[in-house]
Amino acid sequence: MELMNLIKKAGIQAVEQGAPVNVMVGTVKQINPLIINVEQRLDLPAECLLLTDAVRDYQTELSFDNPAIKNYIHVDENSEKTLYFNPGSSNETEESIRVKGTIKGDLYFKEKVKHEVTIYNALKVGEKVLLLRVQGGQKYVVLNRLVNAI
Repeated sequence: MELMNLIKKAGIQAVEQGAPVNVMVGTVKQINPLIINVEQRLDLPAECLLLTDAVRDYQTELSFDNPAIKNYIHVDENSEKTLYFNPGSSNETEESIRVKGTIKGDLYFKEKVKHEVTIYNALKVGEKVLLLRVQGGQKYVVLNRLVNAI
């Protein structure tokens, strides 16, 4: 029986020394620099943390790819409007692309219009986060926020 316990203990120690991936819950303690507290005993500094886009501010491009809503203008059939279009060509002037008169129906553009937007996902003090400890235990991936189901 003692031999069996020694084998179990050796196996447990081997796994712990290999430090496989481990799932943890942490709490954001400080923002600048970022510090996340795990189990009220371990403070993880920013240099140990790998952030996903779900927990940081970042910029990306956005366009409407759905043809039903992409670059869509609807003009009332009974109105007279002056519309200006700027397709982005540097050799066209506003005057050369002016359309004046009665425009009926719907108007669609062929090219996607992309806009750069900022997504504000930065962590806040007190938020709970889901962490994965990378094998070896030196880095932690901050996957996402956690919220109570109620």
